[in-house]
Amino acid sequence: MAKFSFPSNVNVANFVSMKFTHKNFLLWQTHMLGLIEARIFLSLLVALFLRQ
Repeated sequence: MAKFSFPSNVNVANFVSMKFTHKNFLLWQTHMLGLIEARIFLSLLVALFLRQ
């Protein structure tokens, strides 16, 4: 199993307050992708910082 540079204890409900339904998929997807992109960017920044 791969190890991460820091533990991920993200509770999605803290960042995406809406519940997924068939009526709000596009809006929910936008929120989820924003969260995922932010976490990936944060991981990259931490990895670059720790490398120095």
